[in-house]
Amino acid sequence: MAVQQDIPIKLLSASQLAQFNEPHLPEPEVYIMVPPLKLLRNVVDRMKNIHDYLGISANMGGELTLKVETDMVSIATFYTNLHHPQIGTRLRLKLIRSANCFGKRVEVLRDMTLKKWRK
Repeated sequence: MAVQQDIPIKLLSASQLAQFNEPHLPEPEVYIMVPPLKLLRNVVDRMKNIHDYLGISANMGGELTLKVETDMVSIATFYTNLHHPQIGTRLRLKLIRSANCFGKRVEVLRDMTLKKWRK
């Protein structure tokens, strides 16, 4: 099976590029370095066979959890001792003091069809 996509590309001059500004983003709630993507992909590929929705949560304690739940089973994978990238001191202190866990439930890809983020 071959997948082909046509994506239009428009080249911009330096003056046109200078007109673009980076978007203003809120300060992050969690900063962690995730495990190798190959490892995460293997776990997610197995979990998506159990349920269409995957729960992802992380905290500044260096913990990451991937979880799927159905009426009959709940499966979670835990990663601990994950490192933090170097960021501004004031922001880092604010985040470290917060032991909150932040998470998101996402619809995972199945059979190469595009799914939407679920809030």
